[in-house]
Amino acid sequence: PAAHASALRRSEGADSSGVRRIYAFYAKHQEDSINVHQEPQQVMQNLVASSWWRNFELDVFPLATFKGFKDVVLNCTQRNVVLAYFGGHAGNGGELCFNDDEDMLMLGPAYVAPPIADASKEASTREGGGTIECVVLNACNTRPLGVALRERGVLHVVCWRHAVRDDLAKIFAE
Repeated sequence: PAAHASALRRSEGADSSGVRRIYAFYAKHQEDSINVHQEPQQVMQNLVASSWWRNFELDVFPLATFKGFKDVVLNCTQRNVVLAYFGGHAGNGGELCFNDDEDMLMLGPAYVAPPIADASKEASTREGGGTIECVVLNACNTRPLGVALRERGVLHVVCWRHAVRDDLAKIFAE
């Protein structure tokens, strides 16, 4: 999608401004009530209204594909991304939902945790280290992925132990 391509272009160059970034990834089932465009706009409005916002920039990746997610996460260190946020749908075992050209793809901790951990501040094996300090998994049943991220060294993880209604997850995001 065009929004993802635009956000990806912004994430390709190195950032020497010292601005701390938040990357927000959204994906959904066709039948989900989650609005992957409206929810990030509301989150951004709330952040901009807060006094501490001047220290952050928010890049949103609606309808994220797994390939797009991995490509963007590779650039987290250069862009000084300190928080990765995932909103949308997840499976019972902590699988995150990613969109692809034709359908939806559910990928579990074994696929999703390594690229995130490698971009994290404490667990990165990259030259120069990583920058992600916190991962927010705002989707049902994401505790298995949260545990996998903590086991891989991610400093802070926020996740849901059980199913959560979409309206409550939206309030939490705001």
